[in-house]
Amino acid sequence: MRKFKLKNGVGAEWDLMDKTAYFNAPGGLGFGKTYSTIQAGSAWLVSDEFLNQYAVTGEMIFFDYSRYQAFISFVTKGPLYLMYSPLDTWYKIKCEVQSADKSELKSGYLAVPITFLCFGTWHEAVKVTQSQAPDQGIKRYSYTYPYYYAETATGTAKIRNGDLASPCKLQIFGPVVNPAWALIKAGTRVAVGKVTATIPDGHKLVVDADPATMEIAEYALDGTYIQNLYQSSDFSTGRFIYAPPGESTLTFSHDGTSDITAYVEVEKLAYSV
Repeated sequence: MRKFKLKNGVGAEWDLMDKTAYFNAPGGLGFGKTYSTIQAGSAWLVSDEFLNQYAVTGEMIFFDYSRYQAFISFVTKGPLYLMYSPLDTWYKIKCEVQSADKSELKSGYLAVPITFLCFGTWHEAVKVTQSQAPDQGIKRYSYTYPYYYAETATGTAKIRNGDLASPCKLQIFGPVVNPAWALIKAGTRVAVGKVTATIPDGHKLVVDADPATMEIAEYALDGTYIQNLYQSSDFSTGRFIYAPPGESTLTFSHDGTSDITAYVEVEKLAYSV
């Protein structure tokens, strides 16, 4: 059975399947494209294509005004993420309420047509790839992060992506000297990056390719911001990594002698789910 929920900017969730305030008759869950073409004889060649901005529509059903007021208070605390599970996997998309057309209670309930204007594509909840099985040189730092970390001198992470190129967030843990990374697809190196800096023990380098949060920066392990390292990155390289569709491999190395501890987060994007 399909399920919906909302998450707002303060981390609260609203169950859109709640019988006292639920999301009904959803639409706009597919996708559309706009093509630019050039005529060549009796044919038309595609010169460019654009994915149209998503807008998910439907109506919210409330059985008293207090639930409506609580919902409006919830959605004004953006940014919002609309969460959708058509089968067993949750997908999310960043959005805001573009319109909520309130009327009056009729026949004991209030129907509010609503439009969620979206600012991205559907993606599977962030996953973490690791280079080895947990019993092969892997440490688990459960008190800080619920992830496994691959510990090798030149670590590798296998990425299994969906239909679209997806931004990656790399986290490389100190101590490392001049850390570097490379993305390999079908035996070909398709992207590389490097930062000329020393990351001490207890700190980490974050390289985030997501356009909304893009950065190259040093952080303490507790999340405290230390410094911007964008100017220390190697501008002869791409630096920011987008995982291509299908399988690829990300490798890590550095100029020091210690092993590398690193992981990669991937947003598995899809046109429709």
